[in-house]
Amino acid sequence: MLSHHLFSKCFLLLCLSWKSHAGKFQFSDTHGDFMVLQREPAAAAVYGHLHVSPASNITVLVTVTNNDSGFSYSVDAAVNTAKKQSSFKALLHPSPAGGSYTIDAKCLSKTDASSVEYGCCFADCSKSTVKISNVTFGDVWYCGGQSNMALSLGYSFEKDSSREAILRGQYDNIRIHGVEGNMNIKQPWSTAKQAVEDDKLFDYSSTCWYFGESLVDELAAAHGDSRDKDLPIGLIHTSRGGTMIEEWVDKKTMNSCHDVCIVNGVTPGIQYKELVKPYIDMSIKGWVWYQGENNSANDCILGSSARKSGYACLQLALIESWRAAWSAIPGTTDPLAPFGIVALPESGSLGHRENIGTMRLAQTGGYGVLPNAKMPNTFLVQSYDLDDPYLKMFDSCWTSGCCYPNNVDYSLVMYGGHNLQCTDETSGKQLSCDDCATRCSSVCKSLSATKVYMGLFHPRSKKGIGSRLAQGAVSTSYAHYRDNSVKPGEMEYTMAATGPTLAGCSLIVGKKTSSAVLTILFNQTLLGNDAVVIQEYDTLNRLIPSKLEILIDPDKFCMQVHRKTKKCIDDGSGHEYQIENELGSFRISDNLNAAWLSVPIKVGSSPFEVVADVSDFLNKTSGVPHVYAVRYMWKGSCCDGRQELNVTRDDYCPLSSCPIMGQSSSLPANPFIAKIINGRCQCIPPMDCSADPSDYEASLKGKGSGKYQKLFFFINGCMIFISIIFLCISWHMRPSEHLEYNSSGQEVNSLI
Repeated sequence: MLSHHLFSKCFLLLCLSWKSHAGKFQFSDTHGDFMVLQREPAAAAVYGHLHVSPASNITVLVTVTNNDSGFSYSVDAAVNTAKKQSSFKALLHPSPAGGSYTIDAKCLSKTDASSVEYGCCFADCSKSTVKISNVTFGDVWYCGGQSNMALSLGYSFEKDSSREAILRGQYDNIRIHGVEGNMNIKQPWSTAKQAVEDDKLFDYSSTCWYFGESLVDELAAAHGDSRDKDLPIGLIHTSRGGTMIEEWVDKKTMNSCHDVCIVNGVTPGIQYKELVKPYIDMSIKGWVWYQGENNSANDCILGSSARKSGYACLQLALIESWRAAWSAIPGTTDPLAPFGIVALPESGSLGHRENIGTMRLAQTGGYGVLPNAKMPNTFLVQSYDLDDPYLKMFDSCWTSGCCYPNNVDYSLVMYGGHNLQCTDETSGKQLSCDDCATRCSSVCKSLSATKVYMGLFHPRSKKGIGSRLAQGAVSTSYAHYRDNSVKPGEMEYTMAATGPTLAGCSLIVGKKTSSAVLTILFNQTLLGNDAVVIQEYDTLNRLIPSKLEILIDPDKFCMQVHRKTKKCIDDGSGHEYQIENELGSFRISDNLNAAWLSVPIKVGSSPFEVVADVSDFLNKTSGVPHVYAVRYMWKGSCCDGRQELNVTRDDYCPLSSCPIMGQSSSLPANPFIAKIINGRCQCIPPMDCSADPSDYEASLKGKGSGKYQKLFFFINGCMIFISIIFLCISWHMRPSEHLEYNSSGQEVNSLI
């Protein structure tokens, strides 16, 4: 008895000793009741921690039980006891969407005679079986990035509408999970309704939620296909405010690029270790990514993936490395799983608006559009027309105290408190309360209804971004909505995945008249059945410009300006040059931008063209136009100049109000910049814009394709036919001595 007693005490001490630096047998924190696992054809994975001694000879048996039918099956998990923290991982049978399942893991000790249930006793003598309940299968999306991805739903305009819809049962098929961060609370797996009832929904990522919400709406709208109408959607949110892209990749990936940006307080790879690696073993559908503000603010080299330089290289490398890591085991996550990116709005530049166009270009690896040759199965959301509607008025109305006390959170930290009187920023004079209320009433009402987090570099208009992400995901990732081989009764999804994208341009000077026309051609393949339209803008006063600008000084072409030194640090080839004025000091970036002038635009002769009259820039003597480059939506907002047109200045910038859009998709054109050499566009590699509009029009006349194209040529044909009839009647009504001259038809044909 004594020896047995001593053995028991020693065994207990050994257990306690191991527990002190190990822990319990458990599923990973990435798991939980009500979680969503990736549906077929992928094999979903479940995994967790063992915390057993390296010498342990154990196995983990994972059993999956269908709660509805009672059917169950078991699989042996792969066990790794070689690492400091032992682990297990089991690949499940590919499962269709839906259902309710219980999954339990049982830790067994292998012996020569049998297996017993106490193999994990060194970790926790009381527990050798763990389980998760109410699990379902569907599509799992991972949401990552920095503060604008992290921005909570409570700081968005449509928060109450989402909450009401959830309580009505509209989004019962969405389940959410999120890590605790510097802007969000920990969110264990739960249904959307549970999150509302627990008062946690408004703390969840707004962009991630609106993406899921809109994805459900998009799939439900395609009611011809019942397979995905009620598809369970699992959302995983991991973003962290104030982070840089260098923190989200491993060391090997970062070292594959030149000119990476390491600033004080930034630890390369830290977010990859803490927020990416824990989810790599989980089979998922894809990712959505919203990041870049801090890289823009720190004068980081934006670069080009073609030169393996800067942010553009890292964005491409991040996608490739994440895909490789998640798909390391065949049959789990697709090696080309879809990846969506949100291109930054003007506010995302954090004050460095002169480089925001180049930042957006870098977010595509330098290609200007997603997908592209190096980034297949990706999709891009432009948000430059979805900035906060009150961005331009925020400082003049809020920081001056006009909206007191309905101001935003963190005001004392960010702005040092409030004045109780309003100061006009133009005259510097104090305004009366009445004047202040008149001038800022709409801003103050907006702030009262929806608070702002730190400032309007966190736009509250996240619903539109989520909607566009969903549109891109459906077009890219749910092929049976757009595949020509859809089965009978299914709905074909034909919506364009991106807005109008530059394909090429031509600058043509009239032979007989002093005129010059710049024709911008957009990529018809990417537009599909869509067409280019131009929304109304102020062509008379040009205070709200078309945002299509031409460069009239060839020495002022610059892709990136350094904020502090005022140098052009990228002339398009990665080289920097110094721009000096007569006094020898650096010119500020605004002087560079002064060489870019806005020109009026209209839809061209086909539904894929926009033309601009640049005759004002034609040298009347030489006949050579002073047009050296062209760019669209490269800086500023859709409403630049709007306040100057408004006497009261109590105005806002409507969402989706930039000029060039896709007609059916309602997606804005992708920003672009190109040099004009020998009358043709020449983009900075790897972006290609070498298509010739004249060659393109000739090919269209030969074959034609697309419903808008056919309609366009049908109308043109009708007009020509009517013109022929009119000319024939006119000729026949002329005096008889002319009829014989016209009987051959030669002149008529020449007129036609």
